[in-house]
Amino acid sequence: MNRVLTIIILTVLVSLPSWANPGFESVLSNIKDRNLKIRLTSFMKQGIEQYHPQGYNADSLLNAALQYKGARYRYGASSAKAMDCSGLIYRSGKDIGIELPHQSLELARYGSIVAPADTFQKGDMVFFKSRRRFIGHTGIMINNSQFVHMSVGGGWTVSSINEPYYAKNLLFGTRQLVYKEYNREEVQPLKPLNYIPNAGYSGRNALVDKR
Repeated sequence: MNRVLTIIILTVLVSLPSWANPGFESVLSNIKDRNLKIRLTSFMKQGIEQYHPQGYNADSLLNAALQYKGARYRYGASSAKAMDCSGLIYRSGKDIGIELPHQSLELARYGSIVAPADTFQKGDMVFFKSRRRFIGHTGIMINNSQFVHMSVGGGWTVSSINEPYYAKNLLFGTRQLVYKEYNREEVQPLKPLNYIPNAGYSGRNALVDKR
């Protein structure tokens, strides 16, 4: 069985097919888990680095996400007071007038692949593996080291990408290929966030089975 699995991986990774993405190949080259490589390769083949049909401004999306400080974590939810990780991004998208998937896996298909972590910028989305999902968690970079997300234990949270747990589970980031300002006349103005809280270590409970 291991021999068959090895042959599959070598076939997929060594021979570069027409649908392969050079940036994503570099991500795969740093992953040692064979099953994870196969699943990510299948994910790549199904379509990545797509343009969002509406386009959107990444800074506007981040500013919307920052307004939900105090929200609780609830799996599958996207209300103002309770949401999961992709729910935060989905709702923030609604706030700026765009439709984004309420699923980390599908969110990861939009934007150019960004890796490694030291190349992340403000507004990039970041994606992590979880115990049950190969792309199971997401957030938005606030700067080049901190990201906002929804954790199971802490709800709306700002964490450091360099924390051991997040660094271990990080897969890649994405950067929007289209930047477009949207008319916000029908959207309530955002209240300015006076400060960004220090990134606290939220522990292993942060990356449990989340959408």
